[in-house]
Amino acid sequence: MKRVVAAMRDPDPRIDGKGFRALRNAGIEVETGVLEAEARRLNEGFVSRVERARPFVLLKLAVTLDGRAAVPGRRYLSGRSALKEVHKLRDRSDAVMVGVGTVLADDPELTVREVRGRDPLRVILDADARTPATAKLVRAQDPQRTIVFVARDADQRRVKRLRDAGVLVATLPRSADGLDAAAGLRWLAENGVNTVLSEGGPHVAASLLRDKLVDRLALIVSPLLGGEGHLAIDGVSPPLELASLRARRVGTDVILEADF
Repeated sequence: MKRVVAAMRDPDPRIDGKGFRALRNAGIEVETGVLEAEARRLNEGFVSRVERARPFVLLKLAVTLDGRAAVPGRRYLSGRSALKEVHKLRDRSDAVMVGVGTVLADDPELTVREVRGRDPLRVILDADARTPATAKLVRAQDPQRTIVFVARDADQRRVKRLRDAGVLVATLPRSADGLDAAAGLRWLAENGVNTVLSEGGPHVAASLLRDKLVDRLALIVSPLLGGEGHLAIDGVSPPLELASLRARRVGTDVILEADF
């Protein structure tokens, strides 16, 4: 007797167990559900896109021991080992997302450099189209892989400059936090994005958390006191309960991970 063992059914409604039925109709024994939880975790991005119409979102934040997102005179809070971990996360993600505040303050590239890997799509939440045409994300060798989400009523001259620079500009409704991030995630899902790594600052983090759009949190805690500026996570009320808290030492830093 021929036998097939599968961990999980394909959640795509276009498939919906058709392969299993075809095998059984051909007289082949089919067993499903073996290590299903592990399989769903391996495919959590695809499952999220199909079942919830949005990508799986991992929120990464680097913080000091007193919960701040910045330290005077330092570009990076985290050490080199933790930075490599972040670049591994980028390699595993379909897209990496930041707010325009991060673009204006840090002019990031959002590429994979510390490890060998592939560059993700680069996504900017920028309600008023303030991203400069000179930004590294715009001047990249492949600007078409940079997506700038702007509000529908954003200044059209700024929008045109971005489009002329070669980036993809998409419009979203405004929200109390600037842009409707849920609509942006739906847009990404419709365009085949399974996983998003959010590397934005406190504003983007709080917005995603308030709207319950975060699936996993990765908090990189550095052995520093005396940060400045906003708390890394602020304005989230009521408190959110996390599950499966995990901690691991990476160089001089500690990475705390938990699921929602």
